[in-house]
Amino acid sequence: MVACIETLECFPEMPAALKRIRANDPIAVLSNGDPDMLERAKQFHRVEFDRVMSVAQARASKTHVDTYTYAAPAMGGSDLRGPFCDQPCF
Repeated sequence: MVACIETLECFPEMPAALKRIRANDPIAVLSNGDPDMLERAKQFHRVEFDRVMSVAQARASKTHVDTYTYAAPAMGGSDLRGPFCDQPCF
């Protein structure tokens, strides 16, 4: 099943929408997937993210607070402010 997740493509409108957002704000992925899976998936989503992060780096799974505490500084902030979407666009 994980192999199928790796090959999912975005909804057609998402690459352009995320590109518009990225013109003003950094965008990132914070996934429960492992780093290798996320690396393999990049070729299918056609979106350039500023950061792709696995919860493995935070050593906790979403929705544990440690995951988001890790993500904020990794994106250059002290907290997670601004738009946040916890639903996949794929």
